[in-house]
Amino acid sequence: MTIITDETDSFTATKEKFWSQRFTEEKMRHYLSFVEPEKISFTALDTYDYAMLLRIKK
Repeated sequence: MTIITDETDSFTATKEKFWSQRFTEEKMRHYLSFVEPEKISFTALDTYDYAMLLRIKK
């Protein structure tokens, strides 16, 4: 795939017409403001900050 967006863009797009939204931990905490911050955990799924797992504890 050929990425056609810059790393500062809020999304990633490719020449092959795929796209995905980029979320930072800060942006996710803002979207989930109704959840207590200590109940949210983030786990990196790769070594180049591309994918992460977000968990919310009960």
